[in-house]
Amino acid sequence: MSTSEWEDDSSLLALLLDVSPAALARLASTPGLGLQSLLEQLLTFVNAFLLLNDANRLAVFTADAAGARLAYCSPACLPPGAAGAGDAAEATAWPPSVAVLAGLQQAATAAAGAGAGAPAATGGSCQLSAALSRALCFIQSQRRRAAAAAAGPGGGAAGGGDGATAGGAVDEMGGQGSQAARVLCLSGGTDVPSQYIAVMNAIFSAQRSGILIDACQLGPGHSAFLQQAAFLTGGVYLKPAKPQALAQYLNSVFALDARTRGMLRLPGAAHVDFRPSCFCHKRQIDLGFVCSACLSIFCEQLPACTTCGTDFQGKVKQ
Repeated sequence: MSTSEWEDDSSLLALLLDVSPAALARLASTPGLGLQSLLEQLLTFVNAFLLLNDANRLAVFTADAAGARLAYCSPACLPPGAAGAGDAAEATAWPPSVAVLAGLQQAATAAAGAGAGAPAATGGSCQLSAALSRALCFIQSQRRRAAAAAAGPGGGAAGGGDGATAGGAVDEMGGQGSQAARVLCLSGGTDVPSQYIAVMNAIFSAQRSGILIDACQLGPGHSAFLQQAAFLTGGVYLKPAKPQALAQYLNSVFALDARTRGMLRLPGAAHVDFRPSCFCHKRQIDLGFVCSACLSIFCEQLPACTTCGTDFQGKVKQ
């Protein structure tokens, strides 16, 4: 295998962990899978992912009812001169379990303290839209930094400034020369219909940027948001039949890079819930009214669109 092929197999993984009070409560009631067991199996997956390729990079985010926090990132993800970069970061780069666990503990403590001031609309569930947005911003910042480093101080490749600009644009979109990036969501909560628009915007942004979104649903029911995210971005959605064997699912399904996945038979989406949430009451609906101007969705017929102001003249034909 050539050096370029080996480099193409490396991945930048943004791991989103739901630590909201609602998710932790459901986790505690799951037979054979408590918080301690979850962290142990998660750290096993983290070590396995980083061992698969020396160039693999990892960022761990925690999501709760108040927002999202960066709990850990690989030293290579830090810009030169940043706090934690340099010899000190390299000295503690392996094993990363200690740093990851410390970051998760700090984030969980902060989430517990911020839980009381969380918006009531979330019902104690995590802010999935905020977590996805922050993960995507982190990935794009890494791509821009890699493109700038590849261009060098002279402005880029041997074709002049125009070629460097074009190459940088392709790089930011996940094209040739950029490290494959993906997001893995470990969720134990339920969907919050009021987040529908923000979550879908994040999903479409990931789709356009060529970023896979994988999802492992540990809650009692399926997540329509995560099902759509995995389907639209080419990722994998999985609800483990035996959550107590989480490490086996993570290592056999989600540790694989995009190229290796094409050679294996992975779990497919037998059914994806595409039901949207209405813009008026933020409720998930099966049948609704759509504005022909801005495509806003409503659960009941209105005289005018509350989003763009278009007048709905006449009655809707049933």
